[in-house]
Amino acid sequence: MFFGDDDYSAYRHWLGEALKTTGYQLHAYVLMTNHVHLLLTPPEPKAVSRLAISLGRRREIRGHNI
Repeated sequence: MFFGDDDYSAYRHWLGEALKTTGYQLHAYVLMTNHVHLLLTPPEPKAVSRLAISLGRRREIRGHNI
């Protein structure tokens, strides 16, 4: 998932954009080499899929899947 510093920076940028557009609150995160941990509060029930879709589309653009 993450192969270098540029990948981590890009993911943090995309996460910030996704949080702005979905209204999620981020309380904590950990970026591991092969996965992430996010502690989030959704703006409304059933909103989880919107954030996952937003981040998934961004990662596919760079050629890596989440």
